[in-house]
Amino acid sequence: MDTRAHSIPTWVSPDHQQVRDLLTITKHHRDDYTRGVWDGADWACGWPVSREAAGDEMTDALPERNTDREKAGRADVLAWLMGFAAAPIEIPRRNSDGTVVTAEQLYAEMVDDHPLPPIAEERRDMQDKARRQAARWAALADLS
Repeated sequence: MDTRAHSIPTWVSPDHQQVRDLLTITKHHRDDYTRGVWDGADWACGWPVSREAAGDEMTDALPERNTDREKAGRADVLAWLMGFAAAPIEIPRRNSDGTVVTAEQLYAEMVDDHPLPPIAEERRDMQDKARRQAARWAALADLS
């Protein structure tokens, strides 16, 4: 993979930290889809690429996205960069100061989103789920 410095274009919709996380994480994976994600993000952020060129590239990759996993990754990351889709791979969710969201924060969100006050078993399940998710995000953030 290329080691060229990445300069995130102004037209990119996601937060720049999310783009840096995606670039870092995809460098550590070797499957075809993730290689395509890396290639698309590297191309968009490693060269002076316009939003129009990225849109053209995304559109060109779409007809083959169901048969070519690398092209699917490329199309998906360009759609994400342009603000049309969710991130094509899991990236850590961060607070505004750049720190990774903690298990305590996730648990508090889950309790707030629960339709009724959760019973003890539901609270334990939510705490377990929050711990697992926060640990995954922390491990992904540690790749950089």
